[in-house]
Amino acid sequence: MAFPYPAVSITPKAKTDIVDNLAARNATVNHLFSAPIYDELKKNNTYRTSDLAKGYILLTSKNYPEGDNEKYWFGYRKSRFDKISDCNEQRFILICRDKHVFVLDIPRSYIDTLKIYMNSSLDDAGNIKHYHIVVHRSPDGKVTLLLSKPTPKRIDISNYIVDEL
Repeated sequence: MAFPYPAVSITPKAKTDIVDNLAARNATVNHLFSAPIYDELKKNNTYRTSDLAKGYILLTSKNYPEGDNEKYWFGYRKSRFDKISDCNEQRFILICRDKHVFVLDIPRSYIDTLKIYMNSSLDDAGNIKHYHIVVHRSPDGKVTLLLSKPTPKRIDISNYIVDEL
């Protein structure tokens, strides 16, 4: 028996239905951070607090509709954290964009405990290039993270939602 995939709409969305990547990032930055940090963010989508207490990696994804659910895909590359390696706490800011934007703030340490259950992509030498962070939001607003191994399951991460913009 095949894995029971949901019915998926193949009707493409108009590009105007999705919040632009830069607009979504700027709205998130304005909402989460008080200091003007655009120059640092333009270079590498990272931010560090001046006291190095927290470092943030900002990642964005548009919606890939999957049945009634919204699906967002992010690539977790360890090298992205090099610029904030001196911070006491490292965090992902996942910016999910569709007609609206919702934002997740997740500790890297939490994702690191789960990455063995996530799919990954390999480089030519067989080393992990990046992990696949797949987020779903159901029509009732519940947000889940897909764990693909050993069998697919979703875990609730709704408590990491910062806001809807």
